[in-house]
Amino acid sequence: MAESPKLPASYAYQDEPEPDSHFTLPATSYPPEHPQPDEANSAGDTNGSGLVSPRVQPADEPQPQPDSFPGSQPVSFDYDSLALLEKEDFWVCEKSDGVRVLVMIVATGFGQEVYLIDRKDQIYQVYWLTFPHQDGPEYNHSNTVLDGEFVIDVDPHTGAHIPRLLLFDLLVLDSENLMSRPLLKRYGRLQQFVVEPYKKHQKTLPPDVIAQQPFEVVCKKQELSYGIEAVFRDHVPSLMHGSDGLIFTSAEAPYTPGTDPKILKWKPPSENSIDFILQLKFPAIPDVPTEPDFCAKPVFMLLMNHGHEGNHFFDTMEVDDATWEEWKASGEQYDDRVVEVVWDKTRETWKFLRFRDDKFEGNYKSVVYSIIKSIQHGVEAEQLVAHAGRIRKAWKARAAAKAPPPPPPRAQHDPSHQHHAPHPHGHSNGSHLAPPPVQGAGGYGLKR
Repeated sequence: MAESPKLPASYAYQDEPEPDSHFTLPATSYPPEHPQPDEANSAGDTNGSGLVSPRVQPADEPQPQPDSFPGSQPVSFDYDSLALLEKEDFWVCEKSDGVRVLVMIVATGFGQEVYLIDRKDQIYQVYWLTFPHQDGPEYNHSNTVLDGEFVIDVDPHTGAHIPRLLLFDLLVLDSENLMSRPLLKRYGRLQQFVVEPYKKHQKTLPPDVIAQQPFEVVCKKQELSYGIEAVFRDHVPSLMHGSDGLIFTSAEAPYTPGTDPKILKWKPPSENSIDFILQLKFPAIPDVPTEPDFCAKPVFMLLMNHGHEGNHFFDTMEVDDATWEEWKASGEQYDDRVVEVVWDKTRETWKFLRFRDDKFEGNYKSVVYSIIKSIQHGVEAEQLVAHAGRIRKAWKARAAAKAPPPPPPRAQHDPSHQHHAPHPHGHSNGSHLAPPPVQGAGGYGLKR
């Protein structure tokens, strides 16, 4: 089982006063081909890659309660989603196996400050990172909120670990709330007003200053929804971090905190997973029926999130004897942790995938049933690619319908048309300028 990724920049928890106390981002397993930084770097060794130094401090503000992460969340992709992709303009990108964060940029009497909010609603202040304003480096953004994910890229040639923040949305820009705008507009501003000024400013910095920065900031690459094959063929093979699916996002919809039906998470049906709370139920000691036998193998119970009603039993998970012995030997606590499972069609049972220590609770019940629907009526990659032609045809038809009608032919001898002297630069008062571009470029149904 792969280790959880660690930020190769020193982060500190809210209650740790020392800036060089290292911090581990919420545990998200990476595939073995994308290993984690070594322990020396994670602990703050600056003699190696130069990426590690005390750059992130705990924020002083009180922490919000769990289950209040304001970022948008996708719904699972199923066969019915294909019709939605034909009906509306969507974008598609690879689904990175990283750590989701919101980025807050604020202005204080000390200058610009940058904060990260993770899915546990813990807030971290970032040092040595600046987002200059598009009007010039003498100005900085403030009161700005970005959405993105943190990944650790592994250079295939050198093996170097490169922390990167992949940005894919802009909620607020300099106190202007953009959440009601379509993604098409929000992403454009993200590129033009946030990422491009950042990249331009980076080119002016000396190498020793860049080495102090905690991570690189980039815009996550998007394709039009019918560019599915390009994502599979070009984007995913070139990645230096883990990827476990696709994300389709409506280019026309506003930003919706919480579950957003206009954001679709695609995975191969066999890889669709669900998060539950794990509870271990041990059998009783034969001679003492009131005492649990902690040496015996327990029943691995999966509890589903019912919101304010709490967690209730949903099903059981199968764990083989070798894995259970390994868990026992580790000495870790496994009770009440969030566990990610997949449905094993051959054995007709839920199978352990990984622990999700970046989460406080499992998927809500409506999400669980939505994912089960995706498992039952999912779409394979080949079907998705084969459908791209129909998605493209529908997209082009919408674009053509949005195009303005051609102007009526002008009568050659219409006396209302006055003749003007030629413009000194060859234009007739702008009448021959090109028109603006047109937008457009158990009891849950599983067999047992």
